[in-house]
Amino acid sequence: MTDDRRLDGGKTWHYGVERRASDGTDLVLSSRVVDLDPLAHVITGEMHARRWRAGRLEAAEQYTVKERLYSRDELLAMLEQAGFKDIRVEGDYTHRARSS
Repeated sequence: MTDDRRLDGGKTWHYGVERRASDGTDLVLSSRVVDLDPLAHVITGEMHARRWRAGRLEAAEQYTVKERLYSRDELLAMLEQAGFKDIRVEGDYTHRARSS
């Protein structure tokens, strides 16, 4: 585990999504960050999904997720190397060139 004061060692679950499905079940998706490797630019997290019906837990699943972070220039280089042409970087969902 990296010594990053912003992390609590994966102890805190963040409850971000709670929805009621059309069949009346309640779906809950939670996540937490368990590791951050700033040199490799990798965040390791866990996702926990649960399905409830009438106050009773019907199903639960937990997964580990690794996310790799890329800079704009790293991503552009990968796209060019893969053969993409005429690549445009847009920002803020405006279909205009990114301002910064």
